[in-house]
Amino acid sequence: MAADYCTLTEVKDMLADVDWDTSYDITINPLITRASRLIDKFTNREPAAYCAQTSTRLFDGNGKHELFIDELAGDPDEVYVKLDRYNFELLDKADYYCIPVNALIQSIPYNYLRLENGYFPIIRKAVKIKGKFGYSADVPEDIKQACIMQVVRWFKHGQQAFQNTAANNELGTPQYGGLDDSVASILQAYRKFVV
Repeated sequence: MAADYCTLTEVKDMLADVDWDTSYDITINPLITRASRLIDKFTNREPAAYCAQTSTRLFDGNGKHELFIDELAGDPDEVYVKLDRYNFELLDKADYYCIPVNALIQSIPYNYLRLENGYFPIIRKAVKIKGKFGYSADVPEDIKQACIMQVVRWFKHGQQAFQNTAANNELGTPQYGGLDDSVASILQAYRKFVV
């Protein structure tokens, strides 16, 4: 099951005016999961991309120095390349590097693996990488905030009996629906555009 981007306590802290008891937990917890997966969909990323867990993935070789890989949150733990159709060889960390080179400084994931000397063999499932696949290993603060905001929005919508609008002289008349506009504006910087 994919991890969520905020906790029940963080949502309850955002709604300080509510007298909380555990009866709300069964309502809020599913909203947290739904908001987390909606963030993944909106940003065009796989589930739990913003709290990547270690996994091992296989990639087809391409006969080139560089190989496009799934987003990798940090340096890989291990990289193997097939010597033939059946046997993998563990590469030394000096044999390859990840691109973009300054990804960690920019807080973005790696997308390519480059061999220093040699080519990736043109063999199916020629490269095996163990690492944290996703955008980031830890949930970025704005992703967490966007998740909390969306959950609060949905929770308040439920308190309004799921009306399409709610009137409030101080806040105007907000429109309820899918992803909140203010949440979407936060997430815009994380959107991955797929060609």
